Amino acid sequence: MALIFFIMKINTLENELLIWLYFQLKTGLDCIFRQLDKLEAKVEYVGIAEVRRQL
Repeated sequence: MALIFFIMKINTLENELLIWLYFQLKTGLDCIFRQLDKLEAKVEYVGIAEVRRQL
């Protein structure tokens, strides 16, 4: 009986670890995508400024 409880406890910890890792990855990816959006906005702004300068 103790062995079954021990295995269930390990399984629960594994699931908690996977959930924690998932949220860490998701948070990291969200941060990366926000930075890419900012970079894309800067590139577009510089592109528009360059076009205006050439006109």
